[in-house]
Amino acid sequence: MKWWIAVVLFLSGCSAHRPYDQPRRYSVFVDAGHGGRDGGSCVPGLCEKDVALDTAVHVERDLRMMGYNVYMSRTDDRFVPLLTRVAASKRHGADVYVSIHCNSAKNCRARGFEVYYYARSKYTAASKQLAVSIVGRLSRLALPSRGVKSGNFCVIREPTVPSVLVETAFLSNVQDARLLRSAAFRRYMAKAIAQGIDNYFSGR
Repeated sequence: MKWWIAVVLFLSGCSAHRPYDQPRRYSVFVDAGHGGRDGGSCVPGLCEKDVALDTAVHVERDLRMMGYNVYMSRTDDRFVPLLTRVAASKRHGADVYVSIHCNSAKNCRARGFEVYYYARSKYTAASKQLAVSIVGRLSRLALPSRGVKSGNFCVIREPTVPSVLVETAFLSNVQDARLLRSAAFRRYMAKAIAQGIDNYFSGR
């Protein structure tokens, strides 16, 4: 199925379950991975830091439209140390931490999205629930789902709230990279991530 056909089907089934202007008390920290001198994974003409930032900015906009308080680790192309990002989320009193990245692998056939949580903290159950919720929405797009996985990344280990790391797709895969180059597809990915976050809070 062409990705744009899947997107149309995805959007046709994405009516909000609650009015977007309904006030909510929850705050979300959206972390655009890498930045500045840290480009992350790169292929000709496309770097992870840029995809992550563009996607994160749209996640922020969608969440604000839903009534959430949203804080960002960065809003431009700058380097922010990992622990500085975590400290900012604590300072803002965020209820969840969502870090956005792109994947890469030596095996160029590897493709699809996956969402990580940290499995050794008192927030493990809630983090896994958040990851499952985001995967559920991303699964409506034309990308293979690699599911929910546990990991030991700083930005999911150190926050003192439920935290996940979203690997949107593989820059090392030709098909995935083609999708990630599309501003429209990044927009749809962002909407799915935001809706997954919203679904998580709706189930609390």
